[in-house]
Amino acid sequence: MRFQHKYFVPLMFLIGYGWPALVGWYFGDFWGAMLWIGFVSRIYVWHATWSINSFAHWMGERLYCDSISA
Repeated sequence: MRFQHKYFVPLMFLIGYGWPALVGWYFGDFWGAMLWIGFVSRIYVWHATWSINSFAHWMGERLYCDSISA
């Protein structure tokens, strides 16, 4: 845990962009792998994560109550 905390930023770039670059180099399509594995998948995960709140408010059936103080 200390190692991960100390080297978070280099590990983030290594796993997020180094791994796709290595896979792309191995299969002969460096820029394709960087695009699909590195960028498109990351954007998809961000949108999937952040859309949960929007969908909950859009599809939710719970009525608003003034007695809730939260």
